Amino acid sequence: MLDRIVTNPHKMEINHPMDESFPVNSGFSRLSDYAGREVLPHWHQAIETITVKEGRMLCATGERLYPLRQGESVIINGNVLHSFRPDG
Repeated sequence: MLDRIVTNPHKMEINHPMDESFPVNSGFSRLSDYAGREVLPHWHQAIETITVKEGRMLCATGERLYPLRQGESVIINGNVLHSFRPDG
């Protein structure tokens, strides 16, 4: 279980190593892996791609909120504050 994203005081994620020569990370996790079933606001230098495998979720970036359903994806640019939570 991941429990939570670890950030510095500026909300930069610090618990996910990144190769600075290729700032893209990949992996697999579920919202249910995180405390409260949500990923709190954070940012990192890497580009992040999220695909909803089942159910629905909300992706927040800045002031925008994006509802995502099963099979839909979102690409989040590096250095963009974002968070995720269940939708419904």
